[in-house]
Amino acid sequence: MSEEKSDFSDYDKLKFGTLLYGNGDWFHAHLARLIAKADSDNKALLEKAYPNEVRFYDWYINIGVWHDSQVELDNGTYKKLMKEAGVD
Repeated sequence: MSEEKSDFSDYDKLKFGTLLYGNGDWFHAHLARLIAKADSDNKALLEKAYPNEVRFYDWYINIGVWHDSQVELDNGTYKKLMKEAGVD
């Protein structure tokens, strides 16, 4: 059985703030909110199963949300920031 790569979609990444505030009823929308609510022990467990998603969440909370609040970034600029941080 091949292992599938699980990751937030480009749409999820570009709209991550809205996912955290409750928009979206698909798996990764629920996962984003679960990561946000998790204590450090449970977040470590989630990271074992979903390392890319937890890494993106950490990036978003530490850097991405700052960019969101400062300026409205176009799709290309946001993707460039994600690529530079290695969370694309």
